[in-house]
Formats: sequence, C-alpha cells, structure tokens
Amino acid sequence: MPKYIFQESDYKKFDQDYVDHLHEEYIGSTVKTGKIYNQTKVRGFTMPGDSESMDRYGYATNMWMGANSFAPGGIYDSHQHESFQYMFVIEGKGKVIVDGEESIATQGTYIFVPPFKEHYMENIGDSPFTYLLVGGNPPETE
Repeated sequence: MPKYIFQESDYKKFDQDYVDHLHEEYIGSTVKTGKIYNQTKVRGFTMPGDSESMDRYGYATNMWMGANSFAPGGIYDSHQHESFQYMFVIEGKGKVIVDGEESIATQGTYIFVPPFKEHYMENIGDSPFTYLLVGGNPPETE
C-alpha cells in the first residue's frame, strides 16, 4: 500500500454493504444536541489521513476524510455539525439542501457546508450517489 499518493483502487474499499444508521447529533465530539437523524442505504470508507486512520495507514490528522455512498432511494436526514464540511460528488445524482438552498448534485458538484448549517442529501438516481467529504474536528475544550 502506498504511503502518500493513493489511486482510487488503493483507498476505495468500502467497509460494508449498504446499511441503515441512526445517529445522535453532537456538537464537537462530546456535547449531544438531543436530535436523532437517519442515514438509509449508506456505506462509507475512510480516506488516508483521516482522524481515525492510524490503524489502517499508520498516521492520522485532526481532520476526518472519507466518502459516503447511498444506494438509490438512500437518504441522509437533515442535521448539522460544529465544523466546516467540504464534499465533492464523484458519481450518481442526488438532491442536496444546505441551509435552505436546494440543488441537484451530479458528478463534479462541489458542496460547502458552514458550521451549524442544516444539510440533507437524498439519492434520486438509479445508481449509487457517492461523494468524498472532508471536515474538521474542533479541538476539545476543557
């Protein structure tokens, strides 16, 4: 496995098949908002350099990086984060809403989500809707 330069075949190894998840919304990594949101028909993988990639790649950062892929009909319920998120669509067709702005996203679409802005995604196509994502993990305060 390469150490710094990765081809898609090096990192695009989905950890699982499509599944449904319930998530509890957090601000930072410890403060719960009480909101529960859903991901349906989703799978993902972790990119090299992700904050949780130490075991797989031997190093980690304070960022999280990876990809989400939703099967046709899959939904990522509206939710928010404390940090910025940057997404780049690599395949499929999805309906995306960020802070009330709605658009159809296809390959090549760039999506920017500022902190504390509600965002929603739904696969409205007939094939997987997959996007790369990067976001910061704010430092914990004591």
